[in-house]
Amino acid sequence: MNYTRKALFGAMWVFIFLVVSAGMSYLFRLLLAKNLSVEDYGLFFAVFSVILFVIIIKDLGLRNALAKFIPEFLSKNDRQSVKSSMMLVFYIHLLTSLLFTAILVFLAPILAKHYFHSVTAAQLMAVFAFALIVSFIEEIFVYSFQGFQKMIYFSMAPAVRMTLVLLITFVLLKTGAGIMAPVYAFLITYAIMSLVYPVLFIKTTFRDFFSVKSNISSSLTKTIFKFGILTMLTFTGGYILSYTDTLVLTYFRTLKEVGWYQVAMPSTTLLWYIPQAVSTIILPMASELWSKNEKGLLSTGIEMAHKYSFVAVVPLALIMLTFPEIMIRVLFGEAYVPAAQALQILAVGAIIFSISTLNTAAFSGIGHPQVNTKIIFTAALINLILNLILIPLYGIIGAASATTISYAVMMILSTARLRQFVKIKEPWTNWAKTAIAGIGFVLVVSVLKNYLEMNVWVETGICLVIAGAAYIILVFLFKVVNINEIKDLAKRAISTKKQDF
Repeated sequence: MNYTRKALFGAMWVFIFLVVSAGMSYLFRLLLAKNLSVEDYGLFFAVFSVILFVIIIKDLGLRNALAKFIPEFLSKNDRQSVKSSMMLVFYIHLLTSLLFTAILVFLAPILAKHYFHSVTAAQLMAVFAFALIVSFIEEIFVYSFQGFQKMIYFSMAPAVRMTLVLLITFVLLKTGAGIMAPVYAFLITYAIMSLVYPVLFIKTTFRDFFSVKSNISSSLTKTIFKFGILTMLTFTGGYILSYTDTLVLTYFRTLKEVGWYQVAMPSTTLLWYIPQAVSTIILPMASELWSKNEKGLLSTGIEMAHKYSFVAVVPLALIMLTFPEIMIRVLFGEAYVPAAQALQILAVGAIIFSISTLNTAAFSGIGHPQVNTKIIFTAALINLILNLILIPLYGIIGAASATTISYAVMMILSTARLRQFVKIKEPWTNWAKTAIAGIGFVLVVSVLKNYLEMNVWVETGICLVIAGAAYIILVFLFKVVNINEIKDLAKRAISTKKQDF
């Protein structure tokens, strides 16, 4: 198999749809920011943060188990195990969805009064609870597409989902639904996706789905659950790492500050889409290569992912670092400008987190999710402690600082541990060189901003073009990347011949 072609084209499709999804998500936030008060905007995302935690627990990590084991079963032409795995996950998700819906409906009034301090939160939670019942069907088939490595269908799901949510929210806001508009939009969207995706999967990918018999054995159940539970623990740690700041802000500070932070944090998560696109390819491909004992190819693929993801993310993060107020003022309005400093801190954190994303996918692919669990929970514990200390004192600045420090801990630990399983070259030198090139980017922008006095858009454009050119030149001068390597990658991607990375 031409793994270079497979990885590059797979990552390309995933990235394209991730960009679309990110764009729709961002427009969704802009739509809410323009139509809701800062307090209601903060309340919606505070409730949404709680719902995301419930989704992680409800899932039990079984979606990612499908992405992990389906490629292994397919490499052995064992389609019965593929269907058996899907049916097992279906039955478990049906039970957990009903259970957690009941729990959320029961707890909604209590949390609304004592945690969110808003009666409206109970309504939001109740509607979100029923959305859980209709969402799990879509999730199973979406992740089965990933297992089959049908990356176009897999990656288009979040893009289609967020487009529908955006459009339905827009219509409902026009009818006066207010803060309930986005919640109803999610419910309707999940219902539509859960009708469409099973049909799409069976017609395009698993046409003999109904003729293949399933056999949910105890050994299969044990295998799926063991991986799933470890993955769930990993995602729980990841949730704590990503959303503890919002939850602690909700409790200790005001909903207005939550609203500011929910402008800064999602803006920097846009930077994750490049490594996330690559990691989506790494998980099933690592599983395949590991099962075939092709460790050399796997090492090469991870090294390339580390290097090029870091090179791509750094300049994008530096744009947020150097122009935070302009970005927030133009997109969200003057009321959200207090989020600028938090945005700068989180931009640095996003660079660091991008590497951890790749490492996490690699650990899952080679069948060691327990390593992810330990590392992420270590970082999550540090994050929780720092949030409890810093947020009461410094608000969103404390939250951003705690998150960035936690990302650094996770990157250092995950990279060191990965090298114990897969023989990858020391990445720190290339990252250091890239960071120096990034510092050059910032210095050029700083100098130009001091000397240029013109229209803000013209000034920003000139700064970005010249600083971007300086960054690219430095990356090549430091030999982080070279022309011959890029040409070779392009040839491999175009070629249809069987070859490695």
